[in-house]
Amino acid sequence: MIAAAAGGTALALIAALYVWPRPAARSVLDINAPPAASEPAPADPATASCLPSGDGFLRARLDGALQLRLDWSNDGLQCEGMPRPEGKGIRMSFSRTLDADGRRLLIVFGIGGLSESSSGRALPANLTIVEEGGKQVFGTLGDDKCVVDNISQQLITPWRREARVYRVSGRGFCMQPARAVGGDAGVLMSSFDFAGQVRYEDLPAMAPTEHAP
Repeated sequence: MIAAAAGGTALALIAALYVWPRPAARSVLDINAPPAASEPAPADPATASCLPSGDGFLRARLDGALQLRLDWSNDGLQCEGMPRPEGKGIRMSFSRTLDADGRRLLIVFGIGGLSESSSGRALPANLTIVEEGGKQVFGTLGDDKCVVDNISQQLITPWRREARVYRVSGRGFCMQPARAVGGDAGVLMSSFDFAGQVRYEDLPAMAPTEHAP
């Protein structure tokens, strides 16, 4: 599982950590899956930007096995988001290159209690941290260790039944560390605030099944 993180298959690790069923459609967090013909190719990390408005960001304090003070601005930051299975909240990812060696850090928040366009306070959340170059994966394994204290969603694309994108901003903290997969080390994200995006899609209606007479 750790080797997969280095290759970029982050969603497979996250799904294994949280036993999330994968949707039939390609996940926006599945960074190894090839884009569909109608979708643009993934952005070059060197020229990526989180939000077209220029105001995407992630700020966070990490202590423990990773000692980092993140202050990621829009340029160079990749951010994506999607609903969690069965409408049970949202999933948001933020990733950026940390140093000249190309080491990247991927941070994923799973936030409960939200539906499209809704806002909330004191919402339960889980956290996954993938240090891709360092081959380390940390997860809180549940929604009871982090809290999103305040979160809101703002539509940033024309509303269309097939797809809508929202700017999602929030802040929060974790009371317990995310634990290493296969180890005892931990990373505590004692505070975080962010502005990223979540894409909502409505699957096309299925054609009626024809039955033989």
